[in-house]
Amino acid sequence: MKNTFKVFGIIILSMIIGFSFLACGEPAGGSAAGSGQYTGKDVLGNTYSLSVGSDSSKAAVKGDNFKMDVKTRDGKTRNITGTVTDVSADGTLTLKQSGTNVEFTAMVDGTGLDAVIGDATSPLTLGSGGDAVQFVPRSFDNIFLRVQRWESNTDVSVGKIIGENYGSGLTVLVKDFPTNVSKLVKENDRYTITITGTSNVDLDNVALEVQGVKENGDWVWLAQNEESVSISANTPFNKTVTLDNITSESVSLNFMDYKEIVLQFTNVIKKEFEDHPDWDSNVIGSIPADIPDGTVMATISNFNIVLKDKTKEALAGNMSDYTYGFKEDGLSVEYKQAVWKLSAENIVNAKKSGARFEFAVGIDNFEEKGTRLDFVWQDPVSGLWWQDQSWVSGMDPDDDYQTFKLGDGVTWDASRKRISIDLSAIVSNELFSSSTELNLIIGCWWFGEEEAVNIDVLDIMGANIVVPPQVTNTGNMGNYVYGYKEDGITIEEKQAVWNISDNILTFAQTDGAKLELVFKQDLESRENYPMLILYWQDITDGKWWPNETDDENLIIFMYDTEESTGKEIDGVTYDSTAKKLSVEISKFFGNYYTDKAFADATDVNIVFTCWWGIENNISELGIVSANIIAE
Repeated sequence: MKNTFKVFGIIILSMIIGFSFLACGEPAGGSAAGSGQYTGKDVLGNTYSLSVGSDSSKAAVKGDNFKMDVKTRDGKTRNITGTVTDVSADGTLTLKQSGTNVEFTAMVDGTGLDAVIGDATSPLTLGSGGDAVQFVPRSFDNIFLRVQRWESNTDVSVGKIIGENYGSGLTVLVKDFPTNVSKLVKENDRYTITITGTSNVDLDNVALEVQGVKENGDWVWLAQNEESVSISANTPFNKTVTLDNITSESVSLNFMDYKEIVLQFTNVIKKEFEDHPDWDSNVIGSIPADIPDGTVMATISNFNIVLKDKTKEALAGNMSDYTYGFKEDGLSVEYKQAVWKLSAENIVNAKKSGARFEFAVGIDNFEEKGTRLDFVWQDPVSGLWWQDQSWVSGMDPDDDYQTFKLGDGVTWDASRKRISIDLSAIVSNELFSSSTELNLIIGCWWFGEEEAVNIDVLDIMGANIVVPPQVTNTGNMGNYVYGYKEDGITIEEKQAVWNISDNILTFAQTDGAKLELVFKQDLESRENYPMLILYWQDITDGKWWPNETDDENLIIFMYDTEESTGKEIDGVTYDSTAKKLSVEISKFFGNYYTDKAFADATDVNIVFTCWWGIENNISELGIVSANIIAE
């Protein structure tokens, strides 16, 4: 049946190009309920204000003039003017732009503008003169399924097909919704689409098709699900389907090659194959003949989609997978951007003192490529879309692009391929602290000798909002930070890590040097006796774990079950009165890294870990001070 479904997708394609502009026939009086003043917002945050007629107290009627103001996310307001060419009883206004004669539709209800539907092949002209832009109305979170009747006899192997369904037409533009997919690969079962919303009627046979629209107006069927799903009326739904039918034709599956990517949401009512009746799909019989094409049969509110590549593992760290962004105008998808929508917890953490935004990449030549990155934050609720744009990395223009430069507050860990951005160093807009929603964005503008075309060239592996422990330690080692798990990006809060300054490292490499840790509590009196591990990391050579020794050789504190007391460990003393743990460094910082002794190291982390005896966080031990002393 896969070929059958593919043919069906191509047939529907021939229906949808002109479909958005169909009306149901002019009702008596030819007017739409409402005041003639309608407002709405698309899923990208662009706002629309439609005024019809000269008298705001009357309903819209055929022949009225209209003006639609569109405030895009760049803060600019531009308008479109023209005439109303048709009005339908269901609230559909067909509008024709003056000058270009391009038609589009608007769905109105009372004072609400529920949708503005254009045609990717015939964009509107928004504004005039030098401020004019080509504009295709973006997706709203309401979609309307209308009657479609069709027939086709284009494939002789299949024969004539007659179909009836409800369809969404041009209302769902895939690029307007979160996705980690910029192109498809011809592998069935690899991609999923999750749809959410609420339908006002039962939908028994829902199919989703992905189609591309070229610059020249050609439509290309790309993929669809083969197993239909059902949706119950007036009940919020959350359905995930697999795109298990990818086109086998020799066409581009790269979304960047198409002007638009359209999702066709259809509820199949009837599909008859004259030559193959065993293929028929007849759900409720047929649509009554007195219901004309274009009639709205279902309304889905709060509609959203997420297109995912199942082979892309979830990114490491405490942030979600990124999605692609939009250009400053809020109208055009920007594949050069990675956008992270912060969780409620991360919004709080991002505003804390010392908070950092970190992300790890998979490429080995980040510096050699002169990777040009920028940082931006957004607050969608307040309409703040392009805030505190800051240099992250790239070739220095002040040095004639000869040296690689990091921005203020930015560090690059080459061994772990991790960028760390001190948010307090680059966020200056005070509105950041009062934001209730936050997006963080990284834009990749240049990679190697060519302008970047897709953020995916970085092979981003994970991202974190990192907040340092909210503690103040005395002693010459200063405050600790948390460590990282093996992936190099996920935070390990059971570790306390000190990066040792040059002069303290000199002490540590002296014969007889000790590490002393003082705690708020007696470790031996805790309900859960802790097991503590100590080791060092060589940052210069990227040696993070001492694989050349048994883990038990790193233990500095543990309970001896045979003696029912603390285990005696050579080189370690513990004073329960002073609550002080002393460790002879030479006995624990051995030569467990190949070709690198501790005495020869020049850039060192000391890592203190508690795997057993705490619930979640090393701070439960109450470290008060940390010192390196040399006798």
